[in-house]
Amino acid sequence: MTLFEKMGGKEKLEEALHIFHGHLMKDEEMKPFFLERDMEKHLQQQLNFIARIAGGPSSCTCKCGYGNHSQKVMEKSHKDLSINVPQFDRFMDLLVLSLYETGIPVDAIDALSKKLLDLKDYIITVK
Repeated sequence: MTLFEKMGGKEKLEEALHIFHGHLMKDEEMKPFFLERDMEKHLQQQLNFIARIAGGPSSCTCKCGYGNHSQKVMEKSHKDLSINVPQFDRFMDLLVLSLYETGIPVDAIDALSKKLLDLKDYIITVK
């Protein structure tokens, strides 16, 4: 069984990401990063990316599979955002909370978190 399947598949992940985006837009520290973004497009990008790194299907046109290419995609898409460590940690906290609130099993949340934490150095742009 893939991590994607353990997480409950596309519907469960999409539900979690909708909750997550709600948390982001209510959070004073995170909200400024997303005010001018098309949040529906961003949700689809996140859904595709997470599905791919979790072993599920993805219609992601960037071919951002887990590994070296993921690193390049993360670096390119975050390079102008001035993200620091506390902001990355807050983002992860809100994502984990959203996954938990959706009822995704803790072991699946932990496994996904590890995959995302592996990309931390390509997302944080302010050291």
